[in-house]
Parts: sequence; C-alpha cells; structure tokens
Amino acid sequence: MASQQAEIEQLITLLQAAEARAALTSNTNAQSAEQTAATLVESILQNLGRSRSLNKAPKSTKILDPPLLTDGKDPTFNSWKLQI
Repeated sequence: MASQQAEIEQLITLLQAAEARAALTSNTNAQSAEQTAATLVESILQNLGRSRSLNKAPKSTKILDPPLLTDGKDPTFNSWKLQI
C-alpha cells in the first residue's frame, strides 16, 4: 500500500510538472502536454482502482448445512449440535 501511495505521489508530481510546461508552451505543445496530463490522470485512476481491488479480502469457503436432525440417532444430537 505504501509503494502505491508513493507511486501516486510521483504521478501527481509528474502531472503538475506537465501542467506547468503546458502553461509555458504554445497551443500545439500545450495540447501535447494536456494529452500527457490526461494519460497521467488515467494512470492515477487505474492505480487507485487496483489498490482498492487489492484491499478486498478473499471470500471464505461456504460451510455446508448440517443434516436435518430427525430422531437424534443419525446424526446424534451432540454431533448435530457441533455442526450447528
């Protein structure tokens, strides 16, 4: 998680640098910088989505329902009680 945060901060720094260059260049270069900025934003969003998916805990295995207790002989009450 810490490495992803560092990567996000690095991408934000790159985005800010690209925006600063865009402000200083002509329209043609500014459009190119805007495209770079857009690419960086997309990369940040993808990283955020990936970090969220990594935080999800895996689903546990479903435990089967115990057999119905009918007469207390098969399964025995104690066995059934433990399974419940």
